[in-house]
Amino acid sequence: PPETEFERGIRRLGYLLSEVMFILVIAVFVFNIAMRRPPLDSLLFSVALAVGLTPQLLPAIINTNLARGSQAMARAGVIVRRLASIENFGSMDVLCTDKTGTLTLGVIKMDAATDVAAQPSDDVLRLAWLNAHFQTGLANPLDEAILAEPAPDFAGIEKLDEVPYDFVRKRLSVVIADAASPSSPLLITKGALENVLDVCDSVRAGNATVTLDDDQRAPLMARYAEWSAQGYRVLGVATRSLPAKPAYQRDDEQAMTFAGFLLFYDPPKQGVQETVIDLRGLGVQLKIITGDNKLVALHTAQSIGLEISGVLTGRELDDMRDEALWHAAETTNLFAEVDPNQKERIILALKKTGHVVGYMGDGINDAPSLHAADIGISVDSAVDVAKEAADFVLLKQDLAVLHQGII
Repeated sequence: PPETEFERGIRRLGYLLSEVMFILVIAVFVFNIAMRRPPLDSLLFSVALAVGLTPQLLPAIINTNLARGSQAMARAGVIVRRLASIENFGSMDVLCTDKTGTLTLGVIKMDAATDVAAQPSDDVLRLAWLNAHFQTGLANPLDEAILAEPAPDFAGIEKLDEVPYDFVRKRLSVVIADAASPSSPLLITKGALENVLDVCDSVRAGNATVTLDDDQRAPLMARYAEWSAQGYRVLGVATRSLPAKPAYQRDDEQAMTFAGFLLFYDPPKQGVQETVIDLRGLGVQLKIITGDNKLVALHTAQSIGLEISGVLTGRELDDMRDEALWHAAETTNLFAEVDPNQKERIILALKKTGHVVGYMGDGINDAPSLHAADIGISVDSAVDVAKEAADFVLLKQDLAVLHQGII
């Protein structure tokens, strides 16, 4: 693991003591020689002085105090996995966190499944349910929210293939077929709205299918912006009929027909606003780093009383050199639409500018950021990979617990 700020401080202290010791030894030796004392005796006395100045019990004293500190933190609901990180925890001046489950309740519910005209649609809900049911990737809150809805009739439906989700495409597709017509497979894709629209060339309008041109796209994006500004996370659903073949690839995600929207809501957590103020009083800046779109992230930040000093998106980060990011990260406290690699870049940029950076995450994609941060913080309900990468594990996913741990 990378050297912590505390370990760097101990190393600097060691260098300082070594320099002082070296100067004293030379000074004492020269003084004794000047006083015409035997050279061998002078040398032995100087060496003995050096040994006497060595803080041999310093490691034991440090570890004992850190162990006592870990016990106190455990009583506050913070489990310490690496003792050397305790000093960093108290020295932290920047805390980076995702919003889901930390700033929000983490209980995502599907609010609506609508067609392109924003009317409730059982057909769109059925497509989303089949996509979530047949996908075999890691469980995620959005799929769980979809599957919490009443199951549609899918007798005779079988899965033929799957194109898994990734952070570049931001889409997940399954290929299904009805036993009554096995030669006509259907590709069902759901994902981030803009990424789904990117692979669509038509849109379902009632019982008709029309070309997805700029005139058709504009009202879709307007609804997306309106819902996002209200705090809804919006996904898109699209379909395409395909010929039967042995396997299906990402390239099959093209010339699709946009079917409708899925709206999810995760309300802000009570008491977060007070905790943000308390952290600010301890000298800790809160920075939100999320994969959600900018409008949703802004709504959440405003609902918890976070004063926005600057906003950066993943696309803007891609166009920035490291030197530019060092400056931007210093003045920005909301990063939206970022992928795991960009999260790590942000943390390294903050460290480069001299901050002691904490990162709070609970997913597999958070592991690189947890490693990169001075203080990696996870929660008891996190995946094992995240907990292994973390320096601290919170017994409850709550910033208030973090505040108590810092104190």
